[in-house]
Amino acid sequence: MVDIDIEDLAVIFEPVVDNEGIRTYYPVEIVEGFYDEISEKFIDENLYSYDHFMDFQNGKSFALRGSILKAYKNNPDKSLSEIKKEYLENLRKYEYTARLYDCQVILMRKPIDSDNSKATVILDQDSIDRCMFFFNNIEDIKEFEEQMNRELNEDIEDISQDEKKIEHNESDTLSNTEIKISPRKLYKEIRKTVIGQDDAIKQIVTTIWENFYGDTTNNMIILGPSGSGKTEIIRQVSKLLNIPLLLTSVTGMSQAGYIGRGTDEILKDLLTLTKGDISKAERAIVVLDEFDKIATRGNKGDISTNGVQNELLKIVEDGTFGIDYNHGSRMILNTEHITFIGVGACTDILTKKINKQAGFTSDIKDKVITTGKINADDLVEKLGLKAELVGRMGKIIRLNDLDIDTLKKIITDSKKSAYNDKVNLIKKSNVKYIEENHDEIIETIAKIAKDKKIGARAISSIVNEMFSDIMFNLSDDEENYNELTISKDTVTDPKKYILKK
Repeated sequence: MVDIDIEDLAVIFEPVVDNEGIRTYYPVEIVEGFYDEISEKFIDENLYSYDHFMDFQNGKSFALRGSILKAYKNNPDKSLSEIKKEYLENLRKYEYTARLYDCQVILMRKPIDSDNSKATVILDQDSIDRCMFFFNNIEDIKEFEEQMNRELNEDIEDISQDEKKIEHNESDTLSNTEIKISPRKLYKEIRKTVIGQDDAIKQIVTTIWENFYGDTTNNMIILGPSGSGKTEIIRQVSKLLNIPLLLTSVTGMSQAGYIGRGTDEILKDLLTLTKGDISKAERAIVVLDEFDKIATRGNKGDISTNGVQNELLKIVEDGTFGIDYNHGSRMILNTEHITFIGVGACTDILTKKINKQAGFTSDIKDKVITTGKINADDLVEKLGLKAELVGRMGKIIRLNDLDIDTLKKIITDSKKSAYNDKVNLIKKSNVKYIEENHDEIIETIAKIAKDKKIGARAISSIVNEMFSDIMFNLSDDEENYNELTISKDTVTDPKKYILKK
């Protein structure tokens, strides 16, 4: 065998949805690369990144990293291409599905040519690493794996075409709620990514958790500056609890009878998202983005304000709707247990509050923005939302503005830190990485992000631009660089860095 320096191998899966809306996963290829522990992505030799199977949505994702790497190392007499071919051929003898266990999405398989076989759990190093989030040692994980397989043999029906066509009933509605993740676990996990919003995270995760597992539903209005983490918190709760999430902007809506999207389109989109699964749709989360834009702001309003508010009020009032779906078929959807969340910036209300308090310095103003609260009266009297709509939305949650110190923590401490991702990638290429005053670099990025006024969203664009020229040159196979030096000047001018051979 040719001695090839392989750091890591991973199997790439692709989702396949049949005519019944049933999703399975097909192993398409085996790629070479490395696993980035910070971003939790697998990065191939062409620097293309794949999300872990847990984050599987509609695109390709990786799994079985540990298994294929072990197979390669345990067969020294075979070439890499032979190992890939044999392993992939064996993988394709099975049909793959997934099931949620606590915060872990577990990959399962059953032989394609056997109708009577039960699905079994595949738990390799990737899954073990993620299970460590809620287990303390490998023994507990192994016991967990055995337990999952016992449960599968007890309560998972054979995965056959006939059984796939069985209509969902009420008893299946919350099959994934049998194993509950506590709000505290949700809170701890989301805090790894969303920085500086602890109180808001607690309120949001607790409300959604209670809605999902309880018999009553509280809707929410979540307000805060752009890039403060409003949608990201919801997105992560949705993923960890395996709740369908529909993101829709209300600015394109119109009153019924006028040109534009109505509430029936929102519900139709929800059915499309859940592949027509009523049970999932009726427990989903619907985010109404730019919620503050449909307010009248003290005016009488028009089609885009009062009319839209009236339309939204219909679906948040626990109604039952007949929706034309999938080429004319009509489905009945009850919105009683759907969590509706209005999301917006609502900066004008805070500005009005600040202006009423004369004599404030800019520093004090920033503090007011950070700590200011918005109540129902503000939304009704100052913004112009209907009292009935505000009342049905329930909780009003305010996210903090992101000051310089918070932005610095996002850059250095966030689980999804774009900066750490780049640095780690450079170090993986065996290049000595040198920073001329780390604190100054981070401070400069934070200040530029603050000036852009789009919160944490600005950080990724700044970092990507900062490292664009560096990554281009490091990828040159004809050069053998072994040392990189950057400074705060690299942030403002991406050409200002030093590469040494």
